Amino acid sequence: MKVPFNLYLNRAKRIKLIPNFFISVPYLKLSNVKGFMEDGWVWIEDEEWLLFPPLSLTTNNNHHCPFISKLKNVWSDFESLHPSPNFSKKEFLDWEYIFNPTHFNDLSGGKWETYRKNIRKWPRTHENWKYLDYIDTISNRNKIRYLLADWMEMKMEDLQDYDLIINYILGYHSNVHFKFLYHIKDKLNPIYDLYAINVWDENWMYINYRYCIIKKDNPYLDEFARYLFYTDPIIQKKGKLINDGGCLGNEGLERFKDKLNPVKKRAVYSWIK
Repeated sequence: MKVPFNLYLNRAKRIKLIPNFFISVPYLKLSNVKGFMEDGWVWIEDEEWLLFPPLSLTTNNNHHCPFISKLKNVWSDFESLHPSPNFSKKEFLDWEYIFNPTHFNDLSGGKWETYRKNIRKWPRTHENWKYLDYIDTISNRNKIRYLLADWMEMKMEDLQDYDLIINYILGYHSNVHFKFLYHIKDKLNPIYDLYAINVWDENWMYINYRYCIIKKDNPYLDEFARYLFYTDPIIQKKGKLINDGGCLGNEGLERFKDKLNPVKKRAVYSWIK
């Protein structure tokens, strides 16, 4: 029978399951998935996939759902939980990068040399910048739409789930958080030009860094916007690690994230019967 997907999340939290990048209320709500329960087991699915391995509501042994062979293939596993032996094949889905935001407070040493140099380049040519919380005005909403449209056009070959991205940014969900990077060209006539948006949500263990949306034709802006995210006092005070998702098959993005010195890089798999 159908149940709220929060039942799955609550059970996962109670048994201290290590969540993956897709575990958050906003992500699941905006993805229009559905929760189901049968014979003491709960799971989440969409039209094509069982999103994650099913969880037992009565035991911590979650590797042997007795009727899993009747269910759909599993889209994404967990670090601490794979499906049962009924699944004979696993397919690589993506990488999952975990970062410690406090590591970005001290960028000394050779392992940070390239990133340390790159984050200085954009602000050097855009001195009057501000990193601010969102203020809901018609002007700001229009700036967000224009920046999002340009960014999606620039990233067209790499992006998936266009509707989900639009809903994340323009849906103004209460559990989705934003910070905005502006540049003020003229101090005497201050007009705030929007250059970047950092978007994140959370679960019980991680902050999920969803999107870093930047203005096109701005070299090294991505590096600087990410640096602002990781060193933001709001982020660091939470005391959580950051799940920065994967690479979607983009080898350049993989090399970039590798250079940011993750504390963990995990291969995520789909499981096929």
